[in-house]
Amino acid sequence: MESGLRAQKILDIKYRHIKEDLEAGLEEIAVKFEPFEYSKKKSAGFTFLGKRTAGLIHELIAKGEIKTKPDSPIIPLTYISIYFAVTRAGKKAGLDPKIQLNDGLRKYFENALDKADLDHDRKMVLEGHLAGIRAKHYTGREWDELRP
Repeated sequence: MESGLRAQKILDIKYRHIKEDLEAGLEEIAVKFEPFEYSKKKSAGFTFLGKRTAGLIHELIAKGEIKTKPDSPIIPLTYISIYFAVTRAGKKAGLDPKIQLNDGLRKYFENALDKADLDHDRKMVLEGHLAGIRAKHYTGREWDELRP
């Protein structure tokens, strides 16, 4: 996923978190976790699923592989199963075993935001780094402002 979320947070996404934008037919789907998720030390971040992921979700719903009940998971897997799959893929690709693959995906997301030349505080909101006073209190957190 192109969200920049931590691996476990991706697995925590339920249908209710994406329902509003998905059913509205928006191309970029906001992942709207419960409010307490944005006040933790390792906050979820204000994030979106892109056009490609939205299309895949629509396909999987049509096939019945993703259910549309509020608590239905979008990815019905466990963290450990994904960890082993990513580790196995890294070995097959001949990657250095010291590389932390899950964190590498988050770093890739962060680098993509850098290349997009976003305002630093807005970037911090998208990454879930809300501890900074300026980002926490002075940067807009409206989904439609962050969507582009």
